[in-house]
Amino acid sequence: MKHLTIPRIALPPNKLCPMKELGLQHDKSTEYTHDKWEMYAKMALLMFYPFRQLNDLKVDGSYWTQFHKQLQRHLKRKQTKFWEKGFEILQNIEDRATLQKHVIRARDPITMVTINTKPDEAKKNIKQMQSVDQLADILLMGDQSR
Repeated sequence: MKHLTIPRIALPPNKLCPMKELGLQHDKSTEYTHDKWEMYAKMALLMFYPFRQLNDLKVDGSYWTQFHKQLQRHLKRKQTKFWEKGFEILQNIEDRATLQKHVIRARDPITMVTINTKPDEAKKNIKQMQSVDQLADILLMGDQSR
């Protein structure tokens, strides 16, 4: 019997995946979302939860369980070990990523009127020769003062 493998989209290195990829509308993770839940939770806990060893970030062997527990406490306005501003920062990361996908950045007025041109090679060579001449003059000054 041939087993089918589900292609997994790798998380970009050093980046939180978008919230929509976590499939949070479901109570339980699927095989596809489980790894994403764990990676997202691990990165969030590393940034905003105090720990001494990596295993301190897990509950029942899961980063997501710890993160979800802290999030639920935060939503109920109970005290958490997770830095309170951390949840706000995570939300800001998500908001910014969403905006970058859907909003076109306004063009800067200076870049709209600026024309980039390649420098003329002849002018470039003259400037290089002038800078070498200035350097030689400075070196000669040192000899004259002795």
